[in-house]
Amino acid sequence: RVTQAFARQHENAVAFGQLTIDHSRYNSAVLKTHGTFLPILELNSQIFIAVLLFVGGYRVLTPGYSTDIGDLVGFFFMANLFFSPISILGTQYNQAMTAMAGAERLFRLLDTQPEWTDVPDAQELRQVDGHVEFRNVSFSYEPGKPVLRDISFTAHPGQTIALVGQTGSGKSSIINLISRFYLPD
Repeated sequence: RVTQAFARQHENAVAFGQLTIDHSRYNSAVLKTHGTFLPILELNSQIFIAVLLFVGGYRVLTPGYSTDIGDLVGFFFMANLFFSPISILGTQYNQAMTAMAGAERLFRLLDTQPEWTDVPDAQELRQVDGHVEFRNVSFSYEPGKPVLRDISFTAHPGQTIALVGQTGSGKSSIINLISRFYLPD
């Protein structure tokens, strides 16, 4: 609704397209790391087991070596105990990379500056006690087409006020002004 009110469909579509491209780029980088790192770790363990099988099998089957089948099985168990934590570390590394990509997107969103700035004579609220007052507040989404004209009301702490009106009469605009999503004219 806000996009339509500000007639920003094209600008928002372009911005969304750029966000989609950035998201795709981050995911591609994470998947490349994931697709490269884990297979290399798995390949290392498989090469080690193949070498262990070849050398160990040779020593078990060749007379003159004191290696028996029990020693070879023990080496296989120890190899599994050695490579299992390394595989877990690789998985955790990939999860950390995924989390960092998400955190980077979140921090970029949090660092985004609002599209508006305070007026030069704006005063900082020292103490907020729940008292809200509108004095002759006007607001328009488009210049020359006011949605609200000279609205005045006071809401005291603990008081309940109902905003009643037809669709498009400005109820949501008042709430958004109070929340400071918009600035009055």
